[in-house]
Amino acid sequence: MYRLILAVITLFNLSSIPCASAADYIQYEDLFGRGVEFRPFSQPSYQTQSAQTNYVYYLDQFTLHPHYFQAQHGKKRLIVLDNDGVLLSGSDDYSLARAQRLLTALAADRNNEVWVNSARSLSGLGEYRDIPWLNIAAEHGTVLLVTTPNGRKVTLTAQHHEAGSVRQAVKNEAGAIGMRLFEGQNSIAYAYKSPLRNDVKRMETRMQQYLASYYQNWILRLEGDKNYGEFKHRYPDKGNFVIYLLRTGRYNVGLSMGDQESDEGMFKAMIQAQREGLGTFYPVVVSSNTHQLTTAPHKLQNPDEVHQFFRTLGYA
Repeated sequence: MYRLILAVITLFNLSSIPCASAADYIQYEDLFGRGVEFRPFSQPSYQTQSAQTNYVYYLDQFTLHPHYFQAQHGKKRLIVLDNDGVLLSGSDDYSLARAQRLLTALAADRNNEVWVNSARSLSGLGEYRDIPWLNIAAEHGTVLLVTTPNGRKVTLTAQHHEAGSVRQAVKNEAGAIGMRLFEGQNSIAYAYKSPLRNDVKRMETRMQQYLASYYQNWILRLEGDKNYGEFKHRYPDKGNFVIYLLRTGRYNVGLSMGDQESDEGMFKAMIQAQREGLGTFYPVVVSSNTHQLTTAPHKLQNPDEVHQFFRTLGYA
């Protein structure tokens, strides 16, 4: 009982911890256009619009003839891929090497603009950083590793002023539990072994109470691996970043692939862009769960099918 009271007192005292101020938007003309401010902490427009959902069971298997995936009229193909469950089928060396080969081949085609779009922090995607011409969107699009027109890599970050306090609260709570933490700029994730589950669930409850009192726009994200969680701002969304890209008009065709609920933003962004007449875009859910609901109209079942699909387009 004493430990519980002490933990709650510690959390409430954290409300006064100051955070270093930094810009909460990214402005980069080569990426978003002149004068455009990408604001990942604002609600994406497509979140307020209705989108048709279907069970994976009813979706068409995704196939695409190369003729219908050509960059035309001086524009590019936009290829946006989630990492875990799409590029990677596991944590083994073979899976990583296969993903690196595919990304290298895709990015080497200068008619493509290729992004790995992940919830992971940038440090958690280090195996891809040095692939020429590849771009990375980390932490739901709040941290970007961008390839410049001359091939250099630059890191662009939007920093929320409350992120430091939330991260510190999680670290204080997790310290006595023995969880593994993955700290980013605007989020903090954790993984744990099953015997710790009861302790972790109590921590999650205390953190949610704390956030409800002091940081109402911060949430706990639980999906996929049952022994994993993430605290993040509610609005950063993989699709928010994608819709900003699409509205530059740089692309006539593109696709996005993801496997979880957090990838739905990418699908909604491409659906909205197609409605607006910005090009032809293919959202693809990668899932064998026939009961999973998604806004994507196409499906592949697993990373093996993802890699096979790109082989049919001529990418090894």
